[in-house]
Amino acid sequence: MDRTVRFFDATSGAETRKLGPTPDDPYGLTLSPDGKTIAVSGYGGHLHAWTVADGKQVLARKLPHFGAYCITFTPDGKSVVTGHANFSCYITPIP
Repeated sequence: MDRTVRFFDATSGAETRKLGPTPDDPYGLTLSPDGKTIAVSGYGGHLHAWTVADGKQVLARKLPHFGAYCITFTPDGKSVVTGHANFSCYITPIP
């Protein structure tokens, strides 16, 4: 609960990368269909995305509602859909 996303080596268990911190606790995480981008949504309604290869942040946005509990990429990998505590969904393009 340190508001970061961590990568680990599956064989050794060693941490290999840390992304963030984000303004709130990440609740949802998704990997793009091509495996090149990772995105997280948080309790406070924040949305963040990074490139997997170099950890460069490509998106940081506050969504209109809090409680972004779930997130997924669209099949084409160009946007993410977040689901919120108030039963709303938002589609956000990824640059």
